[in-house]
Amino acid sequence: MSDMLDYQATKAASEWKNQLEYSVVRATIASGDSGVSRTMAGIEATVTSHYTARNSGTSLSETELNAMVYDAANDVGFDQVWDMLVLPLQLRQKVSTFTAGSTKFVDASDKRLTRPVAVYESDFNVLRVFAHKDVTSAAATPGPHVLGLREDKWKLAYLRRPERTELAKTGSSSKGMIEGEVTLEYLAERANVRRSGYNQTG
Repeated sequence: MSDMLDYQATKAASEWKNQLEYSVVRATIASGDSGVSRTMAGIEATVTSHYTARNSGTSLSETELNAMVYDAANDVGFDQVWDMLVLPLQLRQKVSTFTAGSTKFVDASDKRLTRPVAVYESDFNVLRVFAHKDVTSAAATPGPHVLGLREDKWKLAYLRRPERTELAKTGSSSKGMIEGEVTLEYLAERANVRRSGYNQTG
């Protein structure tokens, strides 16, 4: 029984982490009500100063990426502009075809990197490029999203870090829960950009 409880606890912890990751990207803010949890605003809902809804079916291009960089840089300066491009897998594949995006590197000092990271050299700066499963990729309005993020301007602020708590037994049944509370902290929203409406395949 203990082994099964540990297995279910590990599974629940993984699901908690996956839900957090989804919320960081796509959650919408809610104050909470009876029977409804309060939720934070995710990145897609937060980046509004430099949000552009492109015409549905617009092709993602190098011109588009350079325009995204310029939009933010014209506001916050090139030393503070976004440096990480996050987008759905299909659009990530499109970026791989860009002539300036063929470089790959591994930063040996960054232990988080387990494989080479694609780099796109825009007209203004060097961007790391990541595909993410939770970035909106649906073809329906407003269409797939592309996020330009300044990584050091985003943080997770924990009210309660996730912990496993054993609950009272019911007969022979052992129970437990994974409980935690966190919100997304953004330090310079205007340094980031978001665009939507692109052709799902690029």
